Amino acid sequence: MRYSIHGQWRGYSAGGCQDYDTWHQNPQYRLRASGPDASLPIHVFITLTQGVSFSRTTAGFRNYQSSHDSMMFYIGMRILKTRGRRAAYNIYLHESVGGTDYVNSREISCEMVLDPDPKGYTIVPTTIHPGEEAPFVLSVFTKASISLETL
Repeated sequence: MRYSIHGQWRGYSAGGCQDYDTWHQNPQYRLRASGPDASLPIHVFITLTQGVSFSRTTAGFRNYQSSHDSMMFYIGMRILKTRGRRAAYNIYLHESVGGTDYVNSREISCEMVLDPDPKGYTIVPTTIHPGEEAPFVLSVFTKASISLETL
């Protein structure tokens, strides 16, 4: 089954990657198993698809254009254990359970098996630099029953 949520990096929520003090301002989503699957490990395939940017005038876009996909930002995501809360300013306060590299592509993905955790996991999709604004769709594919919600 596919679970999707639409989001955007815009203004305050365009926080960039964890190398920046603003990274925790990015949109964050809680993924939690439910029903009979809540006590079992779940296999997930997660995709992040960026839409057309709101503005192509940011420094990050100019500095990281490539012949590969010059209309897209470098994007990535982190999957963290945060006890069901938003990730804090310091990413190292949380256990990272997975994620992606930053890639100049319309869509990136990762696949993993998540251990049972009643409080769920936090997914943080980001662009590589603060101020890079674009809409995106975060999708989780799994056979398990889950909830995917904005934090």
